[in-house]
Amino acid sequence: MKHIIDGREVDIDWEQVEIVDNHGSGCVDWMVKGEGDDGKVYWGDGNYQDDELIDVIEIETEEHLLNF
Repeated sequence: MKHIIDGREVDIDWEQVEIVDNHGSGCVDWMVKGEGDDGKVYWGDGNYQDDELIDVIEIETEEHLLNF
C-alpha cells in the first residue's frame, strides 16, 4: 500500500500484528507493521474490512517509536 510520508511516496508491505478493536460486521482494527520500499520499518493502525486492508493511519517509523 502506498503512503505519502515526509513528502515522499513509500510503498509499505503491511502485516497484521495484534487486534486492537473488532467492530463486528467484518470490520477490524489491527496494529500493523511493515517494511517500506525505502528499507525502513513502519508501524500503524490498520483498518480491515472482510480481511482486506482498507486504510492505515498514525504511521510511525520503528526508529521514531524506539526513541520516543
